[in-house]
Amino acid sequence: MNSPRVWLLAVFVACFGFFSPNFASAIDENSLEIDVQSFFFNYQENSGGMVNGQAFSGQENGLLNGLRLSYMRTNVNADRDFRINAFITKGNTDYNGTCPGLPATGVSDNLMMEIEVLTMYDYIKIIESQLYFGLGYRRWQIGVCSSSNNGGINEVYSWLYVPVGLRHEYEFSADLNCEMDLSVRMMLAGNFTADNLPINGQTYSVNMTLGSQFGVDLRVPFTYKLNKQFALVVTPWADYSQMGTSSGANVSGTSYQVVEPSNCTWQFGSDFGVRYTF
Repeated sequence: MNSPRVWLLAVFVACFGFFSPNFASAIDENSLEIDVQSFFFNYQENSGGMVNGQAFSGQENGLLNGLRLSYMRTNVNADRDFRINAFITKGNTDYNGTCPGLPATGVSDNLMMEIEVLTMYDYIKIIESQLYFGLGYRRWQIGVCSSSNNGGINEVYSWLYVPVGLRHEYEFSADLNCEMDLSVRMMLAGNFTADNLPINGQTYSVNMTLGSQFGVDLRVPFTYKLNKQFALVVTPWADYSQMGTSSGANVSGTSYQVVEPSNCTWQFGSDFGVRYTF
């Protein structure tokens, strides 16, 4: 049960359990939203990283674009909603690091993917507020390349997280509304792998477990209804996340030890999309 895929499958099954005959018969509406994302990405490693006794740290900065999909099933009678969010982003960021033998500067190729399942409960229905919880899975694949490290280092971060949040809706008119969506995310089952890691003129692979930390996510979607089915949505958002220092890992076949440092990531940007209700 330590595999993120197993945990994610278990939560999918649990959430889809809400679609029992009683729940399904009271469905009010479904909606599908497609958004284009544009956001600034800043990743910063703290002190504590170690490769073969040499300290290192690094940072990534850049403007990224992506695609976000959301599906929501609303149940008025049962006072709860079901939502799936997913996004994918691919693009380059600028890398700056400090460690002998590792690239000092370079351009990183990033592929980020995330999916989360949420169950939302109306706790103060008269003022349109909801509490929610769920489970998400995120994967960040990064290739750090530079002339000082021919071929680059290929890294993969992956982890589960548990979001617990509050969503509140404000209605400005019959056609225009705004939501405040704030959640705290607890990281679980973090894992890090690196291939083509240069140590003393040779390249190696390493795998280790990451420490768990908290993060915060804030989204403020503005929705303008064009008609009963279609709406335009603009969502400013900000996200802060952390990872703890990894367990030390010995490189297979050597006496070298690698420790991945704790880190923090800031992301902020906007989504621009269309929502279809059916």
